[in-house]
Amino acid sequence: MACDLTAGYVKGCADEIGGIKSLYVCPIGDITSYTEAAGEITAIVVATGVKQFWQYVLEQDLSNATAVLTRSRENGTLFSDQTVNAILNDNAVATRNQLLLLAKNDLFVIAELANGDYEAFGIVNGMFVETTTRETGVAKADRNGNTLAFRASEKESPPKVDSTII
Repeated sequence: MACDLTAGYVKGCADEIGGIKSLYVCPIGDITSYTEAAGEITAIVVATGVKQFWQYVLEQDLSNATAVLTRSRENGTLFSDQTVNAILNDNAVATRNQLLLLAKNDLFVIAELANGDYEAFGIVNGMFVETTTRETGVAKADRNGNTLAFRASEKESPPKVDSTII
């Protein structure tokens, strides 16, 4: 059977940390190919020209990513609902304009996790900006910025990305 178990799990050290440091975002149509083996992407080819990944550096302890792997026993299906929530402490016109462009694209998103790992979201179907929420805050110490909610539905959980290709 192709889905035989191949390993168990041993609890590791308590040395993980949560959160996202930054996002690397590229329209999925600009990705010409990628190489994935054993749950890790080891190469990404971006179309020539001005096509590239754009980095969004995030404030610490504010943004997160989730991937919920769901099996439907009655339908015989398995899929991964993926979300990335990013907080931008910024209300500049340039940020507003870029958020509009993000919202118009299906995206290949790489999240740099606070623990140093990289994970790729929306690698087949693309992530999309489900919502952007612009908040001014009330008190002077409140956030005056944007909250982005990205969403994707993929066949598998997000693969890791080899840090040497970032």
